[in-house]
Amino acid sequence: MESGRRGTVTVADLLVLAAALAVPPVALVFPVGSAPTTEYLPSQHIDTLVGAEWFSGRARVEPADVNSWTRQTQALELSRAASQMISRWEKDIQNAVQAPDEYSRDFFTQSANADLEQARLMRKALRDNGFRPPAVDNAAQARALGEGIDDAS
Repeated sequence: MESGRRGTVTVADLLVLAAALAVPPVALVFPVGSAPTTEYLPSQHIDTLVGAEWFSGRARVEPADVNSWTRQTQALELSRAASQMISRWEKDIQNAVQAPDEYSRDFFTQSANADLEQARLMRKALRDNGFRPPAVDNAAQARALGEGIDDAS
């Protein structure tokens, strides 16, 4: 790549390079903070931050099919939110176990139950719309969600 003999970079190359440099892959495509604009399509430039947001599914760039864009970004956002709820659930469970008193333990237990219910609802919404929820990290998560490891992803 460095010698300039290759005219293209595969997605796999991009991911390997990002891992080697310990940077998000989007930063190699849209160097926010280094360049004000970036060529995102042949002969078409875009504000670099807007490009990074587009690449991440957080901003739509015209001309995009609004229905397709909305459907895919909803899946992304629901998946992100469901994963965050599972992380919050785990933290609340830890806090409940380590709570110094019954009031705190009850508070964190109730919060954990609410987080888990939100995660279940989001994962169900993904399935109901024909998407696969993100994989869970372990059997405990799958059990709590009422899913098998195989149906969790």
